[in-house]
Amino acid sequence: MNDVISAKNDVVFKVLFSRNKELLREFLNDVLNISIESVNDIDVLNPELPPKSIDGKFSRLDVNVRTLGENVNIEMQVENETDFKERILFYWSKMYADGLKKGHPYSELKKSYSISILDFKMFDCKSYHSSFSIREDNRNEQFSDKLSLHIFELKKLEEKLNPNDRRQLWMQFIKADSKEEFDMLMNTNNQAIKSGVQTIYELSEDEKLREYIRQREKTIRDYDSSMANALARGRAEGRAEGEAKGRVEGEIKRESEIVANLRKMGMTEEQIKSALKTN
Repeated sequence: MNDVISAKNDVVFKVLFSRNKELLREFLNDVLNISIESVNDIDVLNPELPPKSIDGKFSRLDVNVRTLGENVNIEMQVENETDFKERILFYWSKMYADGLKKGHPYSELKKSYSISILDFKMFDCKSYHSSFSIREDNRNEQFSDKLSLHIFELKKLEEKLNPNDRRQLWMQFIKADSKEEFDMLMNTNNQAIKSGVQTIYELSEDEKLREYIRQREKTIRDYDSSMANALARGRAEGRAEGEAKGRVEGEIKRESEIVANLRKMGMTEEQIKSALKTN
């Protein structure tokens, strides 16, 4: 098998972790360094793919998870959007607030994790993993442990596998997009990663899934193309309007200069109006 799919594709990512709770449990334990004892402690809140008719550009294929003690949102992001940091905060805040039932005390709000796996560089540092919490600016004292943001930048991963770093292995697994890379991961002793690779191989043979991926990619390409065309038309119309406005402003300026010169020559206003009509 040479034509394998990659977990960097958000459709594959969604299917991979929402339909295999054991794989998801191992992933969360290793990546967040938490302990989820059983798959029964995990509830995937949005396991289904959206219908194909939904515009793929606007349907987020993240994975929302609720455990016994935490909320987790996991997202794979390929495109570097200008407002991505704000989007992370927005969806974290919704996840955090939605976890509180009406009439219940604030103390029942769960710790909420946001995991963003990026196929681009966001921060000016060498580390592929950045984590954020709420702390006092000068004392570095933690205000609350309820917010936990984790950003993983796949572009910063080292090529060489470290079999003892389970978090890095997961990121290498998600980044992999060739049979050679997956075979390297199969040679490690990490059973969860090997199970994930086997699942990737199985998904690669799923023609319905491949068709869904093709349709979603086409939708996104068509959307991007229409936006690019609209932008080009807008710029062309803007230039045309600017040129027309410039011509009008030029005529007004020219006429004002003529009027000023005629006045200097001692012509009356009636004579000036008559001269302009003739011109």
